[in-house]
This record gives sequence, C-alpha cells and structure tokens, in this order.
Amino acid sequence: CMFSDLVTISVNVNPDSRIQVFIDHRYQCSFDFSVPRLLEKMRLLPSHPNSPHPSLLNAMMLHACRFAHPSFQRHERFFFRRLNIALQQSIAFADRLVDFIRASALAGSYFYFKGR
Repeated sequence: CMFSDLVTISVNVNPDSRIQVFIDHRYQCSFDFSVPRLLEKMRLLPSHPNSPHPSLLNAMMLHACRFAHPSFQRHERFFFRRLNIALQQSIAFADRLVDFIRASALAGSYFYFKGR
C-alpha cells in the first residue's frame, strides 16, 4: 500500500467536514489539541514532514463516524482498515511517532466507546 493511497480520502467523503465533526466532539474522546495548528498542518502537502500522519487523520475520521449522521457509520470499517495500515507504516518507518501515539490512543478510546 503506497503512502499516497493512505492520504487520499474516498470521493464520497469530505475529510474537512468529517474532521470538523471530530473537532467539535473531541472532548468526548478526552482528546485535546491545538485546533488552529491541526488545520494549518492539514493544509500542507501529505508528503511534508509536518503534515499530520494518515494514522491520526484516519483515527479522527473513525471517531467522526460515531458522531456524524448515522449514514456515515457505514464508513467505520473503511477508516478502521486504513488506520491499521497507517499505524503499521508509521511505526515501521518511525514516521511522525507523536501522531502514531495520538492515533493509537484514539483507537483505544474508539474500542472503549464501542464496547470492544
């Protein structure tokens, strides 16, 4: 799986709106961060070393599935698979490890909320 494949979001899913859903509900995940800094980093090219790692973005999108309109819940499996792949790549290449830790924490809270 290529890095660019992990960054590209499905044509039917607007990442900015789903990330905004996560941002609006981030405290329900016990997750705090600088929103302006995240949005600024999201404007960078995915290949830029300061851009958010796909694992973090996919973890946020996975949580957004919980908070968004029920029709978006069908995308949970899609984002979970992408999160898994991105986490493996992040640790394998020691790429943006702080994002790896944040994404892992979000994955854990997702499982907690889902009762798994």
